[in-house]
Amino acid sequence: MTTRNMTPRGFLAKANSAKSAQAFFEAHKEYILTGEIAPLVAPLLAAVKRGDMFPTVALNAIKQAVVAHIMLAATTKAKAAVAKPAKAPAKSNLAYRVEVLDKNDDIALGDNGDPLITFCDKWQDAERWLDRKLFAAAPSDHGEITHRYVVNGESKNKIHFVTREDAMARILHKGPMGAFKSLKYGGSKLGFGVKAKNDVSKFSKG
Repeated sequence: MTTRNMTPRGFLAKANSAKSAQAFFEAHKEYILTGEIAPLVAPLLAAVKRGDMFPTVALNAIKQAVVAHIMLAATTKAKAAVAKPAKAPAKSNLAYRVEVLDKNDDIALGDNGDPLITFCDKWQDAERWLDRKLFAAAPSDHGEITHRYVVNGESKNKIHFVTREDAMARILHKGPMGAFKSLKYGGSKLGFGVKAKNDVSKFSKG
């Protein structure tokens, strides 16, 4: 992925897999300084250059800033996509925000024109809803489950990327009412053999 067509989500995925913060900054310096998220992350890179912040600390801060940017952009797009204000996604205190996104990372619309977004209080319900929607979605669509939680009084978000292929595989293998594994906290491993790094995790195929 080049700087020209880099998206915040693509940048976040690369940041999540970076083995060296300094090497990551060097490889993506142009996007950090000139891309969509530059106002949020360029000051952090400047702090690293001045010696005011360690690269690893700055990288973690950048990830948090990009997650917040993605969440804000998704909420704005959801509101703009709805013709009637009454159909706009309501704010919710439920733990999981679930959405289907198209190839442009915009919230996809259902057959009735409503945005494909919902809120759930359980991981199993969130995953089940997303798998059903992705099964009937366009081939280029994908999904995200955002888990909102609080640690030491601080609100945090963890974004889980779900491909349409993974959703279809689960439905075809388990059946619509098959068993689902819950997300596990307290370690580095998640259900389906996923390894979490910081605030983003990707599901493996199969």
